[in-house]
Amino acid sequence: LRMDPTNTVTKFNPNRPEDILADIDERLRLMSEGRRMFSPTFQLEEIIGHREFRAVMQRLRDQTEDVICVNTTGSALDEEMIGFLQGMEPLEVRVSLNSVDPKERFRLMHDKKGAVLSGLRSLHKRNMRFSVSLVMWPNIEWAELEAAIRFADECRPYMIVSILPGYTDQFSADPLFDSDRYWRETVHKLSALRFSVDTPLVAHPRLYEENELGYPTNQPLVIGVTPRSSAAIAGLRIGDIIVGIDEFNPVLGRRQVDTLLFIKHQHNPETVTLHVRRGCENIKLVLDVHGSYRDGYPYTPKYQDGFGVLLISQGIALGDLRELGRIAVESGAKVVAIATSDIVLPSLLPLLSQWGPTLFPGISILPFIPPNDFYGGNIRLGELCTASDYLKGIVKLHSEHPEVDLVVVPSPAFGPGGWYRDLAGVPFTRLQRDSPIPVALLPCNAFE
Repeated sequence: LRMDPTNTVTKFNPNRPEDILADIDERLRLMSEGRRMFSPTFQLEEIIGHREFRAVMQRLRDQTEDVICVNTTGSALDEEMIGFLQGMEPLEVRVSLNSVDPKERFRLMHDKKGAVLSGLRSLHKRNMRFSVSLVMWPNIEWAELEAAIRFADECRPYMIVSILPGYTDQFSADPLFDSDRYWRETVHKLSALRFSVDTPLVAHPRLYEENELGYPTNQPLVIGVTPRSSAAIAGLRIGDIIVGIDEFNPVLGRRQVDTLLFIKHQHNPETVTLHVRRGCENIKLVLDVHGSYRDGYPYTPKYQDGFGVLLISQGIALGDLRELGRIAVESGAKVVAIATSDIVLPSLLPLLSQWGPTLFPGISILPFIPPNDFYGGNIRLGELCTASDYLKGIVKLHSEHPEVDLVVVPSPAFGPGGWYRDLAGVPFTRLQRDSPIPVALLPCNAFE
């Protein structure tokens, strides 16, 4: 959401430093009691450079053995910091690279230290889990973006995420570039580049690439395999389609494959059998899971790894559609509107057509796209909409389709953890109170 300004994000943070630390203290206290608060509304720009970072990390590690994710620009990723982070494992470091040119790094991220390149090499040398991200800004030459991707690939992260650029109206009230054209050109370049790097290369939002390149909806298409993983050793390739896993053959779709890989990885089996369609050929690949660990593959069951398999996107889960059907049927509604986005809609429509007669008998489902006025700019992800955005969309929907008697909103926009507050801290219940149409929440982990 940032770009060149030094303070675009921090404008949204009115908290004083002592208030932020007091908030963190309270969260850690509640965590020690098995309780928690809803997500904070403040943002720290470079967390590992904060003077209190190590003390807070140590307190957090003392309270949990779970994997801790640390986001960083890499500007403070020197050997001393990496050694400290390694002592905090299990850990996942997410490094925002954007460029390997020091001048570009300074222009884009105000990085004066230049530690990121050696830092990425050190993370690889120490066999630590990390990912690399880049925002594919049109004011960065493609050759520079490709150079950054290839450098990241040499450092062997488990994934490289290429983020299609977005900006808010806090940065510019006028369009900065033709988003549709630039996003389209970028995903075509990334999909071609994917075959010449070893690290899984992801375009985000992932569902945008799927729809733009015309991949079949909900197909478990492999777009990357982490080097040294059991899947890589067994011979899984980009372009393979997973049609079965062990006794689950055939699978119902992409989200089931994603879920099965996660669950089986957590249970730490000796082997896993993937049934794969490669072109016109059906093949069976046996993954030697424990063998990959003996050979030094570091992403053991404590990490969410899925044996190194990366699919084109999570897609839309059939279970979420079943829950939508349950909500619609129990409400007694005849016309139900489901909030979505222009990125999701091309995948949602064929699934509604395929499963509608079974899951929503006698009920009409009407997708609608609320505005994203809270952030503005070219922001187009549904999970970045707020209660006020949804309310505007519902009011417009009510005037154009008075026959709608229930609106369903997927829960990701209202945050993780069951608090159901939007990015501005407004609870979902306020949307229910103010809406001219009854509103129900569709609880789900993702509704891409």
